[in-house]
Amino acid sequence: MKKVIIRIFIFLMHVIYNIFKLRKTKKQITLVSRQSNEETLDFRMLRLALKKSGKYKIVVLTKKLEKSFFGISEYILHIIKQMWNFAASEVIVTDSYSIPVSVLKHKENLKIIQIWHAISAIKKFGYQTIGLEDGAKKEIAELMRMHRNYDYVISPSINTDKFFSEAFDIDIKKIVRLGLPRIDYIKRTVPNKKKDIENSYPKILDDTKKNILYVPTMRKNRPVDLKKFIEAFNPGEYTLIIKLHPLDVFTKKILCRNVIYDTDFMSYDFLSVADYVISDYSSFAVEAALAGVPLYFYIADYDEYIRKTGVNIDFKDEIISEYVMDDIEDLAIKIKGEYNFDKLNGFRNRYIDLNMDNCTYNLAEFIIKQANKNL
Repeated sequence: MKKVIIRIFIFLMHVIYNIFKLRKTKKQITLVSRQSNEETLDFRMLRLALKKSGKYKIVVLTKKLEKSFFGISEYILHIIKQMWNFAASEVIVTDSYSIPVSVLKHKENLKIIQIWHAISAIKKFGYQTIGLEDGAKKEIAELMRMHRNYDYVISPSINTDKFFSEAFDIDIKKIVRLGLPRIDYIKRTVPNKKKDIENSYPKILDDTKKNILYVPTMRKNRPVDLKKFIEAFNPGEYTLIIKLHPLDVFTKKILCRNVIYDTDFMSYDFLSVADYVISDYSSFAVEAALAGVPLYFYIADYDEYIRKTGVNIDFKDEIISEYVMDDIEDLAIKIKGEYNFDKLNGFRNRYIDLNMDNCTYNLAEFIIKQANKNL
């Protein structure tokens, strides 16, 4: 029954879109995401860079899919809005899977660029996870044409090229070496966020304590074990800043005097005050390495995660492997020792091997170049 409903929905989308495609193509670039209901950092920076050309109308369409009757109804209306704008666009830029981007047959000259919403890909996704417990079902992926129609995919390193080629099921020749705008943000703006964060959270200013930023990735249908994590660190020695994944609805917050749960700042902003970063399968680890903050991996559920989701990197063979722990007590001891920044830099260079100057400008120039091909 589910497949029948999907087929009917796709058919209706084609009917509507074929009418919309009668619209004249305009000098328009459309940015589309379902990662958030608000403009993402990458899109905001990219929009501003694209507007500087003065040649193109920039449309940003962001909407999360909420799995409720009202949420699905709202999202269907949003899809119609996407199709209306796609029909008039010269370029579409997306950072996630967009149903109308992949399902529909577009105008011949329309270019579609996938920038993805993460630097690199420590955990598997897309076509890499088909057949795994947390992955997409093969028949649904084929029916929904998951990650189809991309003309280009951007990647920050040769090592990430392979991950993206597999995840998007795309020819590696379509992958372009470019960085996300957030690289500029981490390098230039994050250091200036220190005072704002300290004003919001004065306990971070306590010189007798170290600040640990914990950024775990989301587990599908299961929580992160915060109790065990928090108990491992002496509240007299550490302030814990915990940034849960925005889509994590399973993890229950545990209130403690030395723990900060924040929803006002971005995870990147806390790199300005963090003495250490602890993550797991999140690509935020690469971003922490970019900022030069001592990085540790806590992967207590490694075997389960491999079985259900999968990872692209072999933690045991990574240059940073001595900072990978499956026991939080061992990590709490390790964190007190000297840190080898050469290994941190080696890890960063493995997954970001491009020129990191002016990533936003370079990406905007590439997008405009694709639009100009229609002139």
